[in-house]
Amino acid sequence: MKKQLLAIAALATIASGAAFAGEADPSGQFALQINSTRTRAEVQAEAVAAVARGALRPSNPHPSAYVQPALKSDKTRAEVTAEYLASRDEVAALTGEDSGSTYLAKATHAQPAREYLAVNAR
Repeated sequence: MKKQLLAIAALATIASGAAFAGEADPSGQFALQINSTRTRAEVQAEAVAAVARGALRPSNPHPSAYVQPALKSDKTRAEVTAEYLASRDEVAALTGEDSGSTYLAKATHAQPAREYLAVNAR
């Protein structure tokens, strides 16, 4: 008896799921159709222009969705590359497994000595 009930329940589940399997939106609540004369590219170009002039804000909170301002730098690409190459060993040491403690212990630059004065609490 239990096997028959389980078989009937399984068939009912499959049958109810199969009725809606062909439609992505069976209730039709998201099936609003709008006929437009403009292309998708035209609408996107209009939106980008509106964001660029400040008339609209992008709805996507991700930073890459915002129109980025033009960056201005006084350094050339070669100068920036040279700075990176000069500092990458130090950065790798400071962000390593020991958080840079070995690098700082071997550092040749002198650290200023800290003075701690005792206060007489009488």
